[in-house]
Amino acid sequence: MKAQALVSVIGLSGQSLFFQVDHFHQAGETLISECLFVEPGGKGFNQAVALSLLGLKVAFLSAVGNDEYGHQCEQYLVKRGIKAHIVYKQNQQTAIASILRNRDGDNQVTVFPGASLSKDDVDHFTSSLASSKALLLQLEVADEVLRVAVNMASKKHQLIVLNPAPYRVIPEDILHKVDILTPNESEARQMAGLDFSSDWGLVVKKLKQLKKRIVVTLGAKGAYYLDNHEEGFIPAFKVACVDSTGAGDAFNAALVRELLHKKTLKEAVRWANAVAAFSVTKPHVLNSYPTSAEVEQFLKEQNDE
Repeated sequence: MKAQALVSVIGLSGQSLFFQVDHFHQAGETLISECLFVEPGGKGFNQAVALSLLGLKVAFLSAVGNDEYGHQCEQYLVKRGIKAHIVYKQNQQTAIASILRNRDGDNQVTVFPGASLSKDDVDHFTSSLASSKALLLQLEVADEVLRVAVNMASKKHQLIVLNPAPYRVIPEDILHKVDILTPNESEARQMAGLDFSSDWGLVVKKLKQLKKRIVVTLGAKGAYYLDNHEEGFIPAFKVACVDSTGAGDAFNAALVRELLHKKTLKEAVRWANAVAAFSVTKPHVLNSYPTSAEVEQFLKEQNDE
């Protein structure tokens, strides 16, 4: 691409509270956190920031409460150069997420969803949507919001990527207009109507029935992709995991970037794996996301080993 593509993202904005613990709770157990770290976040928020760091122009639509956390979210986006369409909701609170990270870098997240967008709020986003090359969505917003957005993006023949998290059943009319689905393994199994006791081959068989391009993120195992008549696993890069929080959001942003650069789905997945791997080597979320130059250096170092 000679010019930066504009990517529209619609999602949750809120405040993230990180707690470092030795291990996760047993029933009734009280733990003492070794530290507290606070930063803005939300899946959509993270994806918008990651896209911006990777060199794309980004427009982001989100709702917050008219409170200190909400204003901090908008200030961060503006500072990053993101075109922020922030809808302040009276009598609603900004979302808050509590993230526990254990000594192995694994995390457990609890989210208070807070202020929510309505379909009428998408009217504030019409101009950005109309001029975008891609639309990146998650399930942290209501179906009515997704429906309005995908209808607009579909009419403009944009790339529509849906990260189905946190999982719920996706209405058929919305699913029909989505180009690529990016579940993690748990979400993929839910989409297939199967649990973790089911054979992976059966999960894949069910996913193929959706007749969609699909990328399943598998954490330290890498990712599985299904692209029309081609499918396969792309292994993860081997790194020391410090904190996996937000790695999936970085992966989605990187995938969209590479697809807009006309890469195949297989090529895009490998690059997205690199971005996700880079991100888990640093604590927390936003400061773990790389620039494109850092990704290329990371790949060079991996190839030299």
